Amino acid sequence: MKRLSKWLKRIFLLLLIFFIGSNYIMYNHAYYFTHFVPKDIPKVKSQDLNKKGFWKKLKLAIFGVEIGKPRNKETPDSTYKEVIFGQHPRLHAWWIPCNKQPKGVVIMFHGYNSCKSSQLERARIVRQLGFHTFLVDLLACFLEYTFNVITT
Repeated sequence: MKRLSKWLKRIFLLLLIFFIGSNYIMYNHAYYFTHFVPKDIPKVKSQDLNKKGFWKKLKLAIFGVEIGKPRNKETPDSTYKEVIFGQHPRLHAWWIPCNKQPKGVVIMFHGYNSCKSSQLERARIVRQLGFHTFLVDLLACFLEYTFNVITT
């Protein structure tokens, strides 16, 4: 009976350590998934991971991967209007009209770890098809802006 009680305590302690450890790992990954670092960091690719040693891979597995803040590095090649919504936080967007008789408006959103300038090529194609485009930046990208509405 004492022996069974001793094993149950060990199993409980082991499960408790596993539970706390796995929650710590999940917290780190969730944190880095939702908080961008303000510096430019190259994206981690599977080819890069194959070159890393065991301890570096273990560190990434436990602490998560830092992701650099996405930045708009290009502007539209045609006339556009910078649009800002809200007070705090503010959403930024580009209104890019087409040169033809418009068929409608296509609202475009970028993916994770990207910004609205990554949609410029697709927006150009959509405008050639006769649609106005509206490219919206999600929260991670626009925080460096401080101006209101600019027309160029």
